Amino acid sequence: MKTKKIKSENLKSSYKKTLEKLRIKAEAGAFGKARIPSIASLSKMLTEMGVVHTCFGSKKRLVIKPSIEMAEKSKVNYIDFDSSETYYSANNDIYAMELVQYLIALGKIK
Repeated sequence: MKTKKIKSENLKSSYKKTLEKLRIKAEAGAFGKARIPSIASLSKMLTEMGVVHTCFGSKKRLVIKPSIEMAEKSKVNYIDFDSSETYYSANNDIYAMELVQYLIALGKIK
């Protein structure tokens, strides 16, 4: 998924960096050298944006359950960043892509 530079005017600069890292990871794919932001920084950014999510296990797992309407609009049914999962490293580019898609559908980023 190729995205344009993400714009979110109302976001603090530290969260803009988190958002930019997320976008880069989404574009880089599994074999790209980009790293996904930490669960803690993603959680802080989502809180700042007003996106409903849940963190578990000392910020090792982040879950977003979109409403049915938003799931249809964003084509994302469920996002589960679980850093303790066996294949987390291999799949985190997919998680990043889904989260970027979801934030665009919510209108939080452009």
